Amino acid sequence: MGDEGRMREINRFARELGARLDAGDRGVCDDPRWGERMRDLGFEMDCWHSFEETYGVTYGDPKALAPVLGNVDDLRVLCSGVFSQWRYINHWAVSDTTDDYRGLRMMLARLEELTATGA
Repeated sequence: MGDEGRMREINRFARELGARLDAGDRGVCDDPRWGERMRDLGFEMDCWHSFEETYGVTYGDPKALAPVLGNVDDLRVLCSGVFSQWRYINHWAVSDTTDDYRGLRMMLARLEELTATGA
């Protein structure tokens, strides 16, 4: 798949997962198919290391993300952040919170922007 095709697939993924979150479907973070899909798209789960190193944000907290997300332009790092946040919710979080999901949704919205065709 070429770069343009990959961008379309990543955009479709971000829109689909975002729509599920918008609909209140918290089960998406328990469904391993989303993780498989991220791996198939080339996302790497690195426990926020690359996002922290590049943008200074250590976790997908909306308050920490809001001031920097508009400047996030490294697609690889953003994809890693999305995967790390999804994995955090489904594996490490003691109890998921609205902020956990809101942070993931914010990153997905930015991912949609960066992978929009014609942008």
